Amino acid sequence: MRENKPNNGARVLATGRAHVLGFAFADLRRPYFAELAHEFSQAASKHGCRVFITETEGTAKGEEEVFADARSGLVDGVILHFENRNGAEVAALRGTTPTVFLGEAEPSAEVDHVSMDNVPAAVDAVNHLYSLGRRHIAFLGHEQGILTRTSALRLESYRQALTAHELPLDPRLEISRSEPGSISAETALGAVLDREPAMDAILCRDDLAAIGTLRALRTRNIPVPESIAVIGWDSIGLASSLTPTLTSVAEAENLAATALELLLERINGHEGPARHTTIRHHINKGESTP
Repeated sequence: MRENKPNNGARVLATGRAHVLGFAFADLRRPYFAELAHEFSQAASKHGCRVFITETEGTAKGEEEVFADARSGLVDGVILHFENRNGAEVAALRGTTPTVFLGEAEPSAEVDHVSMDNVPAAVDAVNHLYSLGRRHIAFLGHEQGILTRTSALRLESYRQALTAHELPLDPRLEISRSEPGSISAETALGAVLDREPAMDAILCRDDLAAIGTLRALRTRNIPVPESIAVIGWDSIGLASSLTPTLTSVAEAENLAATALELLLERINGHEGPARHTTIRHHINKGESTP
């Protein structure tokens, strides 16, 4: 018996829509974005939509191709995260494509935008460590050289929180890594520990940096959290499988569902001004802080 399969091309001709949504970001190897893509796909399926995922590799060409897909009719709209473009640049690229911009880059008056409350989140993380009696708090995981907007916000907020507690700002405790990932974080922290071990807590830029941190501490027989407490950021699924389990800054609301709602409203004809939504946070406590 011959099976009749849906013809997406025919559906586009009949309805003017592909019922496919684009999701674009730089690197699928980063667990946070892989998990976010999964959440987006699950939420989209409830609305009868499929998801087309694009890795831009952080290049201008890759980012421009995202909107070429939309102009060709492949997708009805796009949710994207560009670390090195601001909202105005995204607005110029997108043309008439319904778009929601994720992340901490400067927003635009023309594009819907969803971000996390990085500043109060970093302050709360430092406050939590301070409440545990920690006074030599390091920050680990930002880029060497030019910082992404996310790193800049988290690092500056960490500094503000230290100052609020009248703790000194020690450049030796601001530990950058050469590239994203846990191995570079482990290497960077190891070099510091071998010459400057005077820290009792570490706030990490993301959970991959925290994974590298735990490994560097374990290889030097430094107990966590007894000697050094560790807080990650993003609360990826792997965080609860580590030993010790990881305390991490987490989104208190569903970012994927929030972004999808904004996108579907645009696809369905909403023409109001750009909306800017901030996702609240909470500290997901694990064993890496006492």
